[in-house]
Amino acid sequence: MGMLVIKGIHKDFGEGEVLKGVDLSVEKGDVIAILGPSGSGKSTFIDLLVRLKRSSEGELLFRRRPIEDISVDELRKQVFIVA
Repeated sequence: MGMLVIKGIHKDFGEGEVLKGVDLSVEKGDVIAILGPSGSGKSTFIDLLVRLKRSSEGELLFRRRPIEDISVDELRKQVFIVA
């Protein structure tokens, strides 16, 4: 199992669904890039990872723990984002 596992993540804002069933597994030491056109959900996806937003559906696990069970301070010490 990866260090970060994302299973079936959905995020909607009212009638508009931004993320539609995103799956991803990231192993320790992996470097990933999220690319896409404006409005495709890149920022929303990152906001879910650092707990600025909550998903509408699906599961986010960090080190096998649900991301909701990890303190924001602990999570932000271990997840790095370059914008």
